[in-house]
Amino acid sequence: MLDVVANHSTYYIDADCSNVIPLNKCEYYHTKCDIDWNVQWSVENCWLAGLADLDQSNSYVHDYLLNWIANVVQKFDFDGLRIDTIPEVPMDFWSEYTAAAGVF
Repeated sequence: MLDVVANHSTYYIDADCSNVIPLNKCEYYHTKCDIDWNVQWSVENCWLAGLADLDQSNSYVHDYLLNWIANVVQKFDFDGLRIDTIPEVPMDFWSEYTAAAGVF
């Protein structure tokens, strides 16, 4: 079993994203905003506890996350995933992510 997070990658980053490897461009993240838990768009696009929120609609981020999970599951022969922060990512992303992983 592997515990994964596909919502955010690091603690607060400012205008310089170059130190976040491999997702080192600010365009890979949503603009910083605080979550309004009563608004689903805000839940999916704002930053949880100050953590830089990945933009899964960005093609590089999208493909990186799908390739990463497929490779790590295969390399280490995991048989399942526990996915953290599911409500904070658009639901349509999860079907692709779990298909790429190929495990429950």
